[in-house]
Amino acid sequence: MKRLVLTFLLASATGLLAQKENVWNQTPHQQDEKEWAAKTGLSPFAVHQLWRLASHFADTADDDSRIELLDISGLGHNQTLLVTSSGSEHCLSLTVFEKATSYAKVWAEDQAPDGKALCQDGTHVSAGNGKILVSMPSKGDSADGGRTEYTQHEYEWTGKTYRFTGTRKMYGPVPPKPNPN
Repeated sequence: MKRLVLTFLLASATGLLAQKENVWNQTPHQQDEKEWAAKTGLSPFAVHQLWRLASHFADTADDDSRIELLDISGLGHNQTLLVTSSGSEHCLSLTVFEKATSYAKVWAEDQAPDGKALCQDGTHVSAGNGKILVSMPSKGDSADGGRTEYTQHEYEWTGKTYRFTGTRKMYGPVPPKPNPN
């Protein structure tokens, strides 16, 4: 009888572990990893590692962030830009990794230069020519003939990190891409 009870308990524990693994396989995190792996050519494991390196949480279950952008070529310098969003306000976090033998975090930002979080709905991030542009739609009505006004913050590679280089107002239906200067 004891063997039967032990066998039942062992089978139940094994079933619960397998069930927990299946729940993980269905999480939004894994869906993000598969999607971005397919888009970038990185493995899902590499995408997962980048997401974990950018996370502020020790436990993956506590992190509700989703991948918004994974750009492996726009910055050059063997760098990868990962943009994640989290929370009900859709707040963005930007992280740049450099790859030598493994990925190392070289820069991270989750605030605009004015100290406010990057939580504006419609915020767009792009990378190109060693620059990162964060375009945030201005609150209120559209201006300039009905086109949306954006406040655009630019960050540029210094050789060691990224530094804020300026803010400008832009108008248009889609935030502009970085200039090659």
